[in-house]
Amino acid sequence: ASILHAQDFNITPIKANGKRVDWKRCTQLKAEFVVEKNVTAERGKRTIYLRITKPDGTLLGSDGKSTFRFQNAKLQYSAKRDIQYEGELLEVAIFCPNDGTLSKGTYKAEIFSNNEIMATCEFNFN
Repeated sequence: ASILHAQDFNITPIKANGKRVDWKRCTQLKAEFVVEKNVTAERGKRTIYLRITKPDGTLLGSDGKSTFRFQNAKLQYSAKRDIQYEGELLEVAIFCPNDGTLSKGTYKAEIFSNNEIMATCEFNFN
């Protein structure tokens, strides 16, 4: 019951000024979602980790050193953000820089916090 869940999870390619652009011209990907209300969840600072898997199965933006614990494994992440959670709906955006390896195809995005997966989504670049 104390697990955080997210809704309305989507990824948008944007320029530095925040305007939506074609994926070929983007400088970063913006992951947006809403953390759901949960009155039984612990209040306070939480770190949310974003993983974006490219069509070839590799992780976007991973340097191999950026890891977090998920269940009994260490996973790499593409980006992270600290939030202050107070049990209410909370809109969150995490920005992942375009590392120059974006290509056509289907991507998978996942968000994690406190050793739990919050949400997943898939998106396509054509």
